[in-house]
Amino acid sequence: MLEVKVTWKRGFRFDGVDSQGRPMKMDASVGAGGEGDGFRPAELPLMGLAGCTGMDTVELARGQLQRFELPAGQKGELEIRPTRGVDFGAGRGRMVRCTVEGGEIGVLLDGRGNPLSLPRSWRRRQEALRRWHNILNLETEVEE
Repeated sequence: MLEVKVTWKRGFRFDGVDSQGRPMKMDASVGAGGEGDGFRPAELPLMGLAGCTGMDTVELARGQLQRFELPAGQKGELEIRPTRGVDFGAGRGRMVRCTVEGGEIGVLLDGRGNPLSLPRSWRRRQEALRRWHNILNLETEVEE
């Protein structure tokens, strides 16, 4: 679990320490009443999202499901660069950029090419749910 500690110093100045003990100064701009001596707190979530976005570069193979952690309600930018012959709405092989919003399980990319469907057989349905559960690394349990 990530933990941070933030201490108020004076005015709009705060000192933060991350879970690894690394310090960070935060302050409002001079125009907003601060001294301009540190990161603007409102900019930090944007930097975190940009950093996570850069780390979440993945190749999605045909038939694969891939989940990205993005908290419910938070938005992120998704850039899709399909291989030749694959169309995500901009034409075959053409890049698509869009804004996505995290849901209950984050953001799910589905490269299977068909809708999720559950088998009619109870046993096969449970097998499919377990397989998807394991692929997506969900914290919920599939009932027996």
